[in-house]
Amino acid sequence: MFQNKPANDWNVIVFPVKRQQPKLARFDHTTAIGYIGLLLVQLNVLPAILEAIKTGASAPIASILMMVVGLACYLYHSVKTGNMLYTIGNGVGLACNLVLLFAVILKGY
Repeated sequence: MFQNKPANDWNVIVFPVKRQQPKLARFDHTTAIGYIGLLLVQLNVLPAILEAIKTGASAPIASILMMVVGLACYLYHSVKTGNMLYTIGNGVGLACNLVLLFAVILKGY
């Protein structure tokens, strides 16, 4: 019945570890409020993008670059920690700020 096993396998035989199924995230009111906040915060750059496309006026490029680098750092962290809400928010924010950056740069030339 028992084979000769190394001592470190004894715990596996005596105390088997139950593997738990990953739980799907519940979409409750707290999650909904988080996604509403995500939309409001990340899409606040849209008026600046539209203004930059129309007139070329915008925030200084250094400010936009700092935002892009900061969002890239946040995105890296949220992906590594597996936080879906922050990953989506940081991805959207990064994309919008890159559009704004390119709109400002292209209007300058």
